Amino acid sequence: MINFELIIDITIIILLLLTINYVWHLSRNLSVLRDDQDSISDLAQSLIKASDKAEKVVAGLKTSVAVSSDLLQKALEEAKNTEDNLKQMTEEANRTITNLKNDIADYASQPKICTPSPIAEQYDNTGKSQSEIELIQALNSMK
Repeated sequence: MINFELIIDITIIILLLLTINYVWHLSRNLSVLRDDQDSISDLAQSLIKASDKAEKVVAGLKTSVAVSSDLLQKALEEAKNTEDNLKQMTEEANRTITNLKNDIADYASQPKICTPSPIAEQYDNTGKSQSEIELIQALNSMK
């Protein structure tokens, strides 16, 4: 029969060989990890710097958007004011044109007593001068 101590010694030797093999593989993997530790650290630093830059860019964009929004709001308000002013001016111009037409019509319907002037105006058969006719045509063309 085989000695019991010999079986235990062989078992321990096999287990030790397996442990040595496992430790050797582990050591090799840890060595690779240690060698790559600097590059991993550099990569982590690069990521941190990129993240910081991105945060600064986003903050700058937020500021730019806020400023642009304010400027756009002011421009819209100015455009609205300008639109209102133009509407008022157009209404006033239309009233003025209407008043001028009425005044011209009233003037044209009044009897004329002409005195000769140094600048001779020509009148058509309705009694209107050439300048009156041109003024009426100009006012009509404005509408």
